[in-house]
Amino acid sequence: ADGIDGAPALASGGATAVAAAAVVASRDPAAWPEFLRDGEGQRWYPGCLADLGVPKPQERDPESKQALQREKYSSLLKENRKRQKKQEQQDRQKGRAADGREDDGRPDDPNRSAEDQEKFMLARRARKDQEREQEFVAFRQRVANAPTMVLDGEWGPAMNLQELGSSVKQLCLCFARNLEADTPVNMVMTGLRPGTRYLEEVQRRFLRGIDKPVTIAGEPYIDLFPRERLVYLSPDAEEDATDLDFCDPDVIFVMGLVADHGRVSGGSARKAALQGIRSRRLPLGDLCGMSKGRDFVLTMDQVFNIVIDRRGGTSWLEALKKHVPERKLLRAPQSAPVVKSWHSENKAHVVRRRRLLRAAAVIAWLALWARLWL
Repeated sequence: ADGIDGAPALASGGATAVAAAAVVASRDPAAWPEFLRDGEGQRWYPGCLADLGVPKPQERDPESKQALQREKYSSLLKENRKRQKKQEQQDRQKGRAADGREDDGRPDDPNRSAEDQEKFMLARRARKDQEREQEFVAFRQRVANAPTMVLDGEWGPAMNLQELGSSVKQLCLCFARNLEADTPVNMVMTGLRPGTRYLEEVQRRFLRGIDKPVTIAGEPYIDLFPRERLVYLSPDAEEDATDLDFCDPDVIFVMGLVADHGRVSGGSARKAALQGIRSRRLPLGDLCGMSKGRDFVLTMDQVFNIVIDRRGGTSWLEALKKHVPERKLLRAPQSAPVVKSWHSENKAHVVRRRRLLRAAAVIAWLALWARLWL
């Protein structure tokens, strides 16, 4: 399929993805497929989802066996967290009673009347709001002269509901890391016009204070920043990011807020090419010995943590060793610098993990043999 002006559309991958990419024959948003008409004031610009020709995301069947198992597992986790929280409250009460202490300001004091409980909760909420405001004031002082990082929120229509929720959860981790970082960045979320799916999901999860740790803009980033300063971080880029990119305060990194599980392959690199901006990938090939493919794809929070650490002066070796998942390091060649250092520091853990993996493989093979022959 071809996109606008004959540009080849993105092919979707995976067993559950749609077979062909969406075909957009007009720059008029009214003629676009329904799933691409997201939010108010939508228009065509180079590199938009209509220009990329992204495929329509396929929603998961809520009645499927996998979905029911996932829901059951999630409910078990919630019940376990409730039991742990209740047990912690009981332990605190026993500890206060054993030490002969008075009410320490916890909201779970059984001796407090209903009226006092309401007053206490209002005072506690006001105190927390004040502490939070002080935290944001200190944060704004730290980011006054900090470099800018763009979070590209234009990928909302390319994700189904589960992927959208996963992306927002990862965004949560990015917010938390940036607030506590010694060298934070100015986070600017772009492409979030009123009424977009991604903005509504973010506002639903962050009922208060979302505009304080991050700036939200409805315009695309190519309308807000000079294109020569933009660098799109993409696992499909042809060139690695260099020390010069991370040391230059004028460089503005762009990270896509997308969790598509590989369905939209090459989307971010092609978007950067259509917009005439540079695209770079993390040096996982040279330092971790990883081949281009799934191992190059990291989650949003992992990429953000690497960028924050590298901007703060941490070496590539330490940043990658800390934030690249160990399952990827276990698969990578041991001769790579990051993998070699990680193996030497976690030798006992690596040996134990490899033994468990071998045992699991043997058990799976025996189970398959028994199923076929018995």
